[in-house]
Amino acid sequence: MLPTSTKQFKLKKVIYNLVTMKVVRTIAKVLVIIGGLNWGLIAINPDWNLVNMALGSWPVVERVVYGVVGVAALERLVKLFMCKGCCGGKCDHGKM
Repeated sequence: MLPTSTKQFKLKKVIYNLVTMKVVRTIAKVLVIIGGLNWGLIAINPDWNLVNMALGSWPVVERVVYGVVGVAALERLVKLFMCKGCCGGKCDHGKM
């Protein structure tokens, strides 16, 4: 039997991890939406690249933004295929 303080510590750690992952997933969702909108605008008119408009004078930062949006898309793709029904449909790790 674990002491109460150890149980509380583990519970706090679990809650912290859940909240942190929720924040990461929310940020990833927003970045994927921004990236999708940017690609849509580029499809309409190649001169409407929002990232380039905002960061055109900083090409290195512009590339970093594209990389972060790409990582966010990969994270969302992994989450899409992760849920195998193991939680009886109560999980959120497979939801986009």
